[in-house]
Amino acid sequence: VKYLDFKGKWREFFGTPSTIFHLAVHGNPGEGKSNFCFQFANYLADNHGKTIYISAEEGFSPTLKKKAEETQADSLNLYFGNFKTAIEIKEYVQNIYPFIVIDSLDNMGIDEEQLRELRTFFPQSSFITISQSTKNGKMRGSNEIAHDADIVASVMKGIAKTSKNRFFESETEYFIFHKKEKNGDYSAVKIRKV
Repeated sequence: VKYLDFKGKWREFFGTPSTIFHLAVHGNPGEGKSNFCFQFANYLADNHGKTIYISAEEGFSPTLKKKAEETQADSLNLYFGNFKTAIEIKEYVQNIYPFIVIDSLDNMGIDEEQLRELRTFFPQSSFITISQSTKNGKMRGSNEIAHDADIVASVMKGIAKTSKNRFFESETEYFIFHKKEKNGDYSAVKIRKV
């Protein structure tokens, strides 16, 4: 099995996952799930290969662009897709992305069976999926998604925390919202559409 040689804060949080992994992220609205996944997608794109961020909820909206700017998600290897279903992902996403982010499974109506189909359809891709949380903090929908995932992270009040990690200790924390640099000029961020 080959592993991804993560560096810095990502190694401290995730360890060194295998080249094909599934990270399931969940949390309530406004807690920082998308920001966390933007940061991670940008890191993957900069250091490990082409990454596509599929935003079913926001599409190519000004909100998406604002999030990309705020998180400095400006890698030349980071692309964005505006697809609404698993069928559209299969139809329009080329099999060239080592990393596929789906935001979110709930919005797209993707259940555990459809997610397995997507992972089979893109056998060379790692998946980062986002789901809503229930009131008691569990991932909404089937437990199968969390069960099948290699890493499960919940996001609450701007902190991501692993509850499961096949590659590293769990219960590690990642602080999502860091201070912007004083010279941070985000106006150059372009949303590269698929």
